[in-house]
Amino acid sequence: MEIKKGTVVGWNNQTNSLIVISKDDQRRIEIEQSEFSIYEMLSPSGVPFELSFLMGKEIYFTQLENKKYSRKAVMSNTMSTLKIGDIFQATVISLPSRNAFLEYKGCFFHCGAKEISRSHVKSSAEYFRIGQKINVKLLSKDSSTQYPEVSYKQAYSDSLENYHTGDYCLAKVSHENTAMQAYFMEVTPVVPGLLDFRCCPRSILPLSHGDIVCCKVKNVSKSGLRLHGIYIVRRAK
Repeated sequence: MEIKKGTVVGWNNQTNSLIVISKDDQRRIEIEQSEFSIYEMLSPSGVPFELSFLMGKEIYFTQLENKKYSRKAVMSNTMSTLKIGDIFQATVISLPSRNAFLEYKGCFFHCGAKEISRSHVKSSAEYFRIGQKINVKLLSKDSSTQYPEVSYKQAYSDSLENYHTGDYCLAKVSHENTAMQAYFMEVTPVVPGLLDFRCCPRSILPLSHGDIVCCKVKNVSKSGLRLHGIYIVRRAK
């Protein structure tokens, strides 16, 4: 199967087709509704639900023997390589309310609030940012009526055993949460951490996405790491 990329530019209501500009030759192609998705996720108007966060984005597609173009074939191929319990890295593409939608090799996945954190999630935007790559664990492969479910918290829970209160580690700033007056960090192995800058020396503030900070583990819980920033190791360019 030859997989190609294209940019989504619209939806043709007359033919119920997705309009895509091919990256190879800049040709305009259309992917019929029957070949658009392996999920039955259409809005009341008949437009694919995911079009709202696909517009202007790149997608994968392939050409079938009948000269039609298919996105569904690529998605089905990806799902065939995954099994329940697999952990893989997906990209955050949408953060509606307390949920998150992610993309992996042409497939979309859903992560609900209960699978983001063991603590109460007021907003998924408190934990992620659009375009961020995170590890998730596949929970289901139901492709008939909904997106496959994945878990963020289960993907990193085992890695928490590598950290103990008082440990020192390097962490990269993932994003800032102004409402919580905190920064979210990533450490290796990839585990989300929360850096409470109210406890940090003012000399390291403000922090920016990508900054590398030396941190001390304040505590470890099932919901993640609590980190205390010590000093900046490297500023992001």
